[in-house]
Amino acid sequence: MRRRWKIRFTPSRDSLRQGLEPLLVLRELATLGTVSSIEVDTRQLPALGDLDPASCYLGWKLTLESAATAAELEDVFAFVERGAEYEFEEAGGTPPAAAAGAGEAAELGAAAPTHAEPAATQVAPDRGEAPPVAARSTPPSSAPSPPPASVPSTPAGADGRRAAGAGDSTIRVDVGLLDRIMNTVGELVLARNQILQFTLNIEDANLQAASQRLNLIASELQEGVMKTRMQPIAMVFGMMPRLVRDLAHDTGKQIRLEIEGAEPELDRTLLEAIKDPLTHIVRNSCDHGVEAPEVRERRGKAAEGRLLLGLPRGRARDH
Repeated sequence: MRRRWKIRFTPSRDSLRQGLEPLLVLRELATLGTVSSIEVDTRQLPALGDLDPASCYLGWKLTLESAATAAELEDVFAFVERGAEYEFEEAGGTPPAAAAGAGEAAELGAAAPTHAEPAATQVAPDRGEAPPVAARSTPPSSAPSPPPASVPSTPAGADGRRAAGAGDSTIRVDVGLLDRIMNTVGELVLARNQILQFTLNIEDANLQAASQRLNLIASELQEGVMKTRMQPIAMVFGMMPRLVRDLAHDTGKQIRLEIEGAEPELDRTLLEAIKDPLTHIVRNSCDHGVEAPEVRERRGKAAEGRLLLGLPRGRARDH
């Protein structure tokens, strides 16, 4: 069943510095259905003299015609940068107030029928702060407002849609603690291998069963810890559009960057290792691989060069 979703997305002011391309989020939403309307929020845009080119001042409001559920919409925003604001509601539901971010808020509409579910409003967490708490936002303190609504800790709605946040299902863990857990699991795996080797020479059914059980538990624990270290490669790819845009502006070239295959996940250590080399490759491609527009036209090429960045799909390994 197709639904009409009202969605608001406001990246944080530092989103571009953190490598997020907001348009990638909007394009991902468009893959879920049909965007029937979209509006750019320019209220935070300063005067030209005060504008910082490395800051993001825009937000978006759009209407999405889609069969997607609330959980699927939340998945789109799963990796937005810290401090971003987003909310969505099914058309006909209770219009939410704007999410409280940098001390500013605005009402988005009047109340709708009481039987409708509240919209999902979330603010992406900022690392180093307390875990995110989901809540319906309230109007500014200067205006009278009713007591804040209580926040359910379980999914709400007959269709299993999540409540107004993910604070009850996600936590932040210090990277150092995660590394220590990984090292401890590595020691556990070594001890398991020693026990398995030792039990090969002992004909005891109970000991054999216990060692096999230990083998299974240790393997599952190792796999689970490895997954916690995985991050989408889109976190690195998302830094490239701005780099290409700046290089094209500085060199006077016309370059279109296309990103494909950004869905795979890699260990965070590997992502950190490839970030600088990948940036160097993209920079060299723009500087030396794409000619100036007039040169390309003389050679019978389109004035705009195309730079493709991505991983091959359907492969057992990354290239």
